[in-house]
Amino acid sequence: DDEAFIVLSQFNNATFNVMFDLKEFPFDIQNFYFDFYSPDNTYEVSLEDWWDQEATLASREYFLAYYGHPEWQYTDISSSIESYEYTDGSYYDYFSLSVSAKRNISYYVTKVIIPIFLILIICWSVFWISGLQLESRLTVTSVSFLALIAYNYVVEEDLPKLGYNTILDQIILCSYIFAGLATILTVYSYTNCKNNGYEFCTMDYVARYMGPIAYIIVNGILIVNGIQSMTAAEFLGRFL
Repeated sequence: DDEAFIVLSQFNNATFNVMFDLKEFPFDIQNFYFDFYSPDNTYEVSLEDWWDQEATLASREYFLAYYGHPEWQYTDISSSIESYEYTDGSYYDYFSLSVSAKRNISYYVTKVIIPIFLILIICWSVFWISGLQLESRLTVTSVSFLALIAYNYVVEEDLPKLGYNTILDQIILCSYIFAGLATILTVYSYTNCKNNGYEFCTMDYVARYMGPIAYIIVNGILIVNGIQSMTAAEFLGRFL
């Protein structure tokens, strides 16, 4: 009757900035928000929800099925018409679009986390070497520590300078501590074996197994405590 609906098509290039919370990096889930409005819109112009809901749902499913990104896996997309009201009572409508995505963790797991775990296992393998061979043991632990520092620099290139620690930062810090602990125990083992004429002391037998096991358990606790945006089942499902 007295209503008319107008479709306005406009093509532009734009850059959108989103503030990320990277505390769960690299296991994080992020939301990308897009707000579209025209500066010419006034309270006399109102936006209406798209009338063809079936087409809208089909477009959503098509986007989730066929659109991808090397670093992200899109999980959900939603849209709505919102109003922004000024203090004087005037307002304007805008179109709000939200895309949820989870980070593809294969790169960080296969090229960062697993190599760090292997470096630490190699580091703690020194307790299978005779306790009297201090130089050989220190060579292994020192090289392992330097390798961890190198991996830290690789990861920092992909992250902004943050004022808080991510899960990956905690894993790397834990690795530093365990690598340093292995070096300290190596010196203690050498002193003990030399004074008592042992090839291996009691600490060597314990550290062979307890060191790597304790390292894996501590990192598992760090990851589980750091994940707040998903359940344990959802987290494990990302590896399947």
